[in-house]
Amino acid sequence: MEPIRINSELPLTMLDRNLDLNEYDFVLFHLYKAYPEYREYYKQLRETHPERIMIFDNSAYEFFVKGEQLNLEEYAQAVIDLRPDYYILPDKLMDKQATLDMTFTFMAVHELNIIRAFANTGKIVPKPLAVAQGNSAKELFSCLLKYHEEKIRNVALPFHNSFFKDGYSPYENRMRLEFGRLTEDHKYMLGRHWFIKSAEMLLREFEHVHLLGSHCPFEKRLYEEAGFDFIKTMDTGYPVKCAIAGYELFKESEKPNIIIDEFMTTQLTQEQQSLIDININKFKAL
Repeated sequence: MEPIRINSELPLTMLDRNLDLNEYDFVLFHLYKAYPEYREYYKQLRETHPERIMIFDNSAYEFFVKGEQLNLEEYAQAVIDLRPDYYILPDKLMDKQATLDMTFTFMAVHELNIIRAFANTGKIVPKPLAVAQGNSAKELFSCLLKYHEEKIRNVALPFHNSFFKDGYSPYENRMRLEFGRLTEDHKYMLGRHWFIKSAEMLLREFEHVHLLGSHCPFEKRLYEEAGFDFIKTMDTGYPVKCAIAGYELFKESEKPNIIIDEFMTTQLTQEQQSLIDININKFKAL
């Protein structure tokens, strides 16, 4: 199978390494709004490297962590402005009904405007990518099923839904062998992996499946070993966060509790930059 393409969000001081380190482009809306240099970098990149996959994320997780909300009109206009291959539809962490309401409201109100903006331009229209949400495996599966019934062809699965860590996985002993321990992060990772394995037949019905974030990037190896070729892309800031905290990937005791905003404008030391390079390449090598 073709390897899952990975992206690890980089701080501003390392955007010039994006082409070398990342296998596709993952753009966060809240950073696109906040930092002109970030916005101009990705707009220019879209012009110079149209062959690279670009996914525009709605920053729902970051807004959730900061207690903020997504402005739907601003986001729709930014989709038109950036012209990504895919844009992630609005979602609310662990809330199936709110996510479905937001998703179909956005599509009813804004999708046609996005399509019209590209009429007669000769440019590819960005494709909507819906996030499955829910507070149980049953809710998450039924959310995916609803998208399939409504002929949404591209979906994403979140990483931080609390029920993931409480589920069963036959891979727990493998984590103890690989890492010498079984952490809460490993349990989240294994829970998502087991859900994907359980929902494999449905997920194969979609054209593009994206994995949003990760509690442990080792899961990439589990998907590729299983031949899950329907998973096309995966993003996580985990390798970068470990480097910022001073850890080589998989030598950390737990996932660093920071978000990208905390180091986006930080002037990194040469040691931190080198460790970011090491960690992302270690992630890719999985």
